[in-house]
Amino acid sequence: MKKAKTVNPMPMWWSGDPRVEPFMREVDKALDRSGKKLENNERTDIYNRAYEAVYAAIEKYDRKKFVGEL
Repeated sequence: MKKAKTVNPMPMWWSGDPRVEPFMREVDKALDRSGKKLENNERTDIYNRAYEAVYAAIEKYDRKKFVGEL
């Protein structure tokens, strides 16, 4: 049986991406200011969805991809 080979795998995101972290400080502050008592899972879910959105925007609009500087 032949082994499958992955070509150009989709990059994964993970916390600590230095391109994303500066933007997440304001999200964290906003969650603190919300005045709502969020359970840990709720806060984590909101934070993670925001993180994924920032990461996706950086990936989509990264000029390096368009000018060949990678």
